[in-house]
Amino acid sequence: MPAYNGERFIGEAIQSIIDQTHTCWELFVIDDCSTDKTVEVINAFNDERINFIQNTRNRGIAYNTNLGIEKSTGKYIALLDDDDVALKDRFKIQVDYLEHHPEIDVLGGADIEIDENSDYIQCSGPPLRNPKLIKAYQLFQKKCFTDCTVMYKRDFVIKNKIRYLEDCYGIHDMKFYMDASKKGTIKGIDEILIKKRIHKGQVTQVQRRENSEKRAQRYAEFQRDSIKGSGFKLSGLQFDIIRKVVTELPREQCTLDEVNNLYKVFREMMVQGEAMQIDYLPELRFALTRILADRAMNRMNIFTDDFVLGGNNNEKDSII
Repeated sequence: MPAYNGERFIGEAIQSIIDQTHTCWELFVIDDCSTDKTVEVINAFNDERINFIQNTRNRGIAYNTNLGIEKSTGKYIALLDDDDVALKDRFKIQVDYLEHHPEIDVLGGADIEIDENSDYIQCSGPPLRNPKLIKAYQLFQKKCFTDCTVMYKRDFVIKNKIRYLEDCYGIHDMKFYMDASKKGTIKGIDEILIKKRIHKGQVTQVQRRENSEKRAQRYAEFQRDSIKGSGFKLSGLQFDIIRKVVTELPREQCTLDEVNNLYKVFREMMVQGEAMQIDYLPELRFALTRILADRAMNRMNIFTDDFVLGGNNNEKDSII
C-alpha cells in the first residue's frame, strides 16, 4: 500500500485489510514522505502483520509498489491504494480462485466507485473474463479492470522481472499488465472486490491534469512497444494513425479519414495475425472491431462486427 498525504482515508484502507476473512496476510505500507498526519494514522495500528516503511525522499507510486513486491514473502500479492477499501471477502475470493485455477497468473475483479464521503457513485462494468481477449486488448494498453482489484502470483512477477515502470505519469499500471499479458495468463472475475474512491486530490487525477501531454506520449510509446513485441510489423505512418486515434481517453470527435485509416491498419493487423497463426485471432478481431466502433460511433453507424473485420455472432458470443 503506497501512501502519500493520505491521512483522511488511509485508516479506513488499513482497517479493511485487518477485517479480511482470510487472515493469513502481511501488509506493507510505504510512506512517500507525507507532510500531513499519515504517519501518525499508520502508527496507531498495532498489528504485527503490518510492516511500515518510510522513504527518506519522495520516490513515486511505481517505486513504492515495486518495493512492496520485493519485500513481500507470500505466495500472492494484492494491491490497494491508501484511499480505497477492500471488501471483507476480497482475499478469500481471490486466493480460493487462484488455488483452484493454477493456470491463472493475474486475477482482477469488479469494483464500486465511491466519493470522498464514501457515497456510492457507480459500479464498474464487468471485467473481461476471457484471457485471450485481455491479451488482445493489452496490445493497445486498454484497461481490463481496476489495478487495485488485482492479485497475482509473486513467483510469476519475480521470475519474469515484471515491475511498475517509473516516470509514467500515472499509467505505470497499464504498462505492467501489458508486460504481464505477454508472459502469462490474465483473467477477470465478476465479484466486486473493492470500493474505489474518486476524489480531486488523488495522485492519478493530479498527474493526468498536470502531465497530459507527457502522459499521452508515454501511452503511445507503450502501445508501439506492445504491438511490435507481439510480432506485428507496422510502418511509422501506421503507428502514427494508431497514436492519433487510439488514445487513452477517446476523443470526442474523429474525422472520417482518421476512422478509415485506422480501419486499414486494423485490417493489416488481422492479415498479419492470421499469417503468424496467433492463438487469439478471434479475440483480436473482436477487440479491434470494438476499438474501431468506439472511435467511429460519433461519425457514422455503418460499422458492425460482421462488416468491419469479419466473424459471426456465434464467435462473438463465445468470446464474451
